[in-house]
Amino acid sequence: MVGVGSFGASFMQGELSRFARELRILRDGEAILAPLEPNLELSVAGDGKGDVKVKGTARNNFHTGTQPSFRLDLNQAYLPAIAKALADADS
Repeated sequence: MVGVGSFGASFMQGELSRFARELRILRDGEAILAPLEPNLELSVAGDGKGDVKVKGTARNNFHTGTQPSFRLDLNQAYLPAIAKALADADS
């Protein structure tokens, strides 16, 4: 099933940069985005062979409302560009 949606999220300074650093060195471990305000939480796990699994939860409200969870598979080759975009957004 394919779904489309949007929501807003706020991040404290440094949260996206820290996640970007974890993504840059990810091989067969896990990088986690768990911000102070948990509008978006992500877990990115590498298998050491180039495959990456992303699991996430988006929240439009911390206590009530919708809370969609999602999973997707990526190739590790995409991580440097994703890490750069995250670090650039955390200026």
